[in-house]
Amino acid sequence: MTIKVGVVGVGNIGSIHADVYKNNPKAELVAVCDIIPEKADAAAAKFGGKAYYSVQAMLDAGIQLDACSVATKGEENGSDHYPPTIQLLKAGIPVLGEKPISNVVEEGEEMVAVARAGRVPY
Repeated sequence: MTIKVGVVGVGNIGSIHADVYKNNPKAELVAVCDIIPEKADAAAAKFGGKAYYSVQAMLDAGIQLDACSVATKGEENGSDHYPPTIQLLKAGIPVLGEKPISNVVEEGEEMVAVARAGRVPY
């Protein structure tokens, strides 16, 4: 059995996640997502999966996602992991989040609370 996975944020670290999934016989990379369309398109061409430009578009597509890596740039690089992680957890999708999960303790606590409330493995 293979798990169907996605990667949100396909910069340096996200590309490593995508490559690992691509080369793991127990995983099928079904989606790559980045707010920069060129990055998403390039990752889809290189690693497989369908390119999406937002987490919401990926969720709206109705694809099966058994798990998703969130490797967006950290807040110190002009982004953060909180919005995509919350969206995925609320959709019931387990998230493997890059560190730190948040630079704001309350956001990290909320991510854990949402996962627990939805019985989403974390």
